[in-house]
Amino acid sequence: MRKKIGNLLDKVNGIIEWIDNMPLWFVGFIMLGIVLIPNFALGKGSVFTVHDQLDEAVMENVLTARHLGENIIPEMLGGISASGLIPGAVLFVPLYCTLPPFLAFMCSYALTLLCGFIGMYLAVRELTDSSILAVVSAGVFCMLSEYIVYGLSVMGVPIALYVFLCLYKGKNRLAALALTVFFGLVSHLVYTGYAVLGLWALALIVMFLRKERIYWSTVGFGVLLGSYLLTNYRLIGEILFGQGSYVSHREEMVNGALPFLESVKSVFLESAQHAPTYHGKLILPLVVMLVTEGIFYRRLCDMAAKRFRQGVCGMLLLIGIALFYGFCKWEPVVAWKNARTGFLHYFQMERFYWLYPAGWYLELALVFSGWWTQCREWRIVNRKAGGVADSLSAAYGGCLSYGGYRAETLLFLQKCESI
Repeated sequence: MRKKIGNLLDKVNGIIEWIDNMPLWFVGFIMLGIVLIPNFALGKGSVFTVHDQLDEAVMENVLTARHLGENIIPEMLGGISASGLIPGAVLFVPLYCTLPPFLAFMCSYALTLLCGFIGMYLAVRELTDSSILAVVSAGVFCMLSEYIVYGLSVMGVPIALYVFLCLYKGKNRLAALALTVFFGLVSHLVYTGYAVLGLWALALIVMFLRKERIYWSTVGFGVLLGSYLLTNYRLIGEILFGQGSYVSHREEMVNGALPFLESVKSVFLESAQHAPTYHGKLILPLVVMLVTEGIFYRRLCDMAAKRFRQGVCGMLLLIGIALFYGFCKWEPVVAWKNARTGFLHYFQMERFYWLYPAGWYLELALVFSGWWTQCREWRIVNRKAGGVADSLSAAYGGCLSYGGYRAETLLFLQKCESI
């Protein structure tokens, strides 16, 4: 009986490993088809987030497409500078030039979901070598209710990570650089662009200090920076040189303060505006798994230990983003910003939290990967020992031997007491 159970377990493990090594990226197309069924059925009756999306950001695309290349948008507030109406994803503007607004919005919706899935799948696959974990993380990530009009500012973060990993490892360099340009054209500098560039620059500094090769990673950084400079030249010109008599709406912003601990707790548990994550119920299991892995760290195989270290670094980064958000919303900092003018007044540095959706589901994959890798190592050891059935038999025999030894010891002690 034990042998049959062991053989069955071996077969199940073999099937799991076979699936885990398969390229499962095509699942994203299946999910996309299923998700879009209600939209095909409802048409213009489809439901989307209105706030900051249908009430304003879609109009940025429509008006920019209508006045492509012009410096003034006449329909908005009697005519404003085009720098005040920069679309969240420049590459989506041609869709609004050629298609009706609803159809253009739906095309950008499908493209964003697909890129979210493929990007997360590739990043997790590159980090963990597990197709199953990649599909699970990517499937959950691309189902988040993100703001489609902001393009890949949120959904494209895993693509940026995958590009960096490819350049760091020297893999698929030309494809990675092409994806870098694509990410720069379908995301926005002031949403997550500066955060991605900042973390990329930090990674380059660390690599330089560790005397690692940084040529291709530096090229990728330059390509992304160049893409943002090209697509945001009006905004950068406004920041550096001003716009004469034109006063940007950004100057009229009044930054609001929040209690430090309250804002840190809120972001860490729930994220913040424009970056919904629904990760609150993941925090406790992830922390418990990390703590457990830490307790048995010395018994982990090398790869599982590496995943554990990556998971700890990821958790510290997520905590750091929440702390940084709390600092930026802290009353003394906000008062200082409100007293300034220009770039220092309206730049929202706290938008690092836009990395949260990708960050939490990458963390989910990394933490589970530690256990996944360790379980795979145990399966390999069992197979080398003659299969699960033989391992169970050996363990059972060891228990019997230990039980017999303990019984003989007790009998000997009883005889000693009777003397």
